[in-house]
Amino acid sequence: MQLYSCEEDWLRTMGQSQGYTDDAIGKNVPTDTGVVFVVPLWCVAPCFNRKELCPSQTMEGLRIEIYLESTPNVFRDNGSGAPSGYTINNPRIVWDCFDLGDAYKRKIAEMASRQGLNLLHKELFHTIVAAGSASQTSFNFDVKKAASKALKCHIITRAQQQIDTVTYDSLGSLAYDYSRIQAHIGADYFPQFPLECNVGDDSNLNNLNEVYYQTMFAHGKTNQCYNPPSVTPEQYDSQNSDGAGGAPPKRENCMISINLNKSNVSDLQGYVVNTSRALIVDLQSAPRANNFPDGNANVTRRLDVYLEHLRVLKQYVSNAEIRD
Repeated sequence: MQLYSCEEDWLRTMGQSQGYTDDAIGKNVPTDTGVVFVVPLWCVAPCFNRKELCPSQTMEGLRIEIYLESTPNVFRDNGSGAPSGYTINNPRIVWDCFDLGDAYKRKIAEMASRQGLNLLHKELFHTIVAAGSASQTSFNFDVKKAASKALKCHIITRAQQQIDTVTYDSLGSLAYDYSRIQAHIGADYFPQFPLECNVGDDSNLNNLNEVYYQTMFAHGKTNQCYNPPSVTPEQYDSQNSDGAGGAPPKRENCMISINLNKSNVSDLQGYVVNTSRALIVDLQSAPRANNFPDGNANVTRRLDVYLEHLRVLKQYVSNAEIRD
């Protein structure tokens, strides 16, 4: 999400502290002496990605659990070998706190005790759609999540064989190869006409222009030119971002995003989704051999599907009510 929201200059400045690099090897390669990373909580927990302050009633007794990934998913062998394990030492959470005046504190406590404090934030629901075999090229699935306001749907295609392999970027996507994209909720289709792309020509990136534009439209990048994303059309296509010796691309950042928002004024006016009115996605792919690792088309793809929806937290003095 940061790559689609932040500029290229951000990767070379603030992004470096999180571990982003602008080359294949990068500067933040952990060594025996270790390396320090600074990861904002709003990057990993959507409830902190907000402009308003979190009230003390919500933060009191807050418990944050962070689970570590397996070593093959964390590290990638760049030719010099990969570690067999890793240790995180001295993890710390640094809070940015504000002290309010007594009058404001009393008013907030009064509102929390009576009607409760309403906090809105965007949440992500994750589900996995796995192909039955390497030859499967058609995907038609529904997202099994009930929400009062579904805002966006993000789809990342990955090779199942790469996820636990240390020689590949486990979070990297496969190159774009979808010939047809459309989703619908009931009789409402997104987009109204399916996105069709002739992916038979490996060298013609113009075929991806409309799909790339629609993804950037979902991320709010098409109505301005002063804050472009760091994902270029070449990185979106993925296969041509690095062709040296058939090596995997430096950045495999292809993600299909479908906008479900109803309003051009607010980004919080989504659709109601439930068991009787589900979000259904239809994808048709036309695999090309050089889209896959080492030119091997015999890979089973896995779709990581994220439904972005609105969540409300109604905070009282000693308890909270959460609604989707």
